[in-house]
Amino acid sequence: MGKRASSCLNGVAVFRKRQKVAHDVPNGEDVQSSDHLRQLLAFDQNLRKVRHGLQSFKSLLDDIMSDKVDRIGKVDILRQYLGAVEPRDTGHDAVFLSDIMDACL
Repeated sequence: MGKRASSCLNGVAVFRKRQKVAHDVPNGEDVQSSDHLRQLLAFDQNLRKVRHGLQSFKSLLDDIMSDKVDRIGKVDILRQYLGAVEPRDTGHDAVFLSDIMDACL
């Protein structure tokens, strides 16, 4: 009894039994203002946009932690963003950074 012919006959994929799924990490963009950061972190059904926004936020935080030239400007952007998204309710169960919490759920 002979082997069955492969349905995919091109390149390296012929020798794989199972296709590997590669999850590409979205590239973040440079955050220009607190409004720009708020737009990036706004809730969206598109998972790619959410990951892009979170990666941009992470990049902003990494730039703040590094010794780059524009560190003070990045800290100001973060302060303005945190002031803009501060919850009105200051009770025990108030949610700070609700945009990020909504995006991650």
